[in-house]
Amino acid sequence: MNRLIAARWYILAGVLWLSAFVATHWPGDRLPALAQGWGHWDKVVHFLMFLVLGLVLSAIAGRINKFAPLLVWPILAAYGLLDEATQTFVPGRSCDGLDWMTDCGGAAVGVGIYLIVSYYLNPEPADA
Repeated sequence: MNRLIAARWYILAGVLWLSAFVATHWPGDRLPALAQGWGHWDKVVHFLMFLVLGLVLSAIAGRINKFAPLLVWPILAAYGLLDEATQTFVPGRSCDGLDWMTDCGGAAVGVGIYLIVSYYLNPEPADA
């Protein structure tokens, strides 16, 4: 992967992570009317957000070595916990354990998809 492509992946990861932070720390009373009536649909948003973060960060980590993507899940799980804890300081937001579990699940699926796809695209040669 040349430097320009790598830089684009880093920028994409940064933009996604920043967008996730802003979205989860937006004051609850300023959410659009559509988002306020979602009920448990926010779990789908959490899952998809962390799935995409897991995929992108795994792709970046996979450039280091084949085991580096395994570190993405604990990093995203820790970030998800920190994200939920800091939402208690935002008006109209609260810390929700189900959101954190959904974040962890999305990150695990994202990392898993990356590992499966990279395994089939780059299989290791069998020992003779």
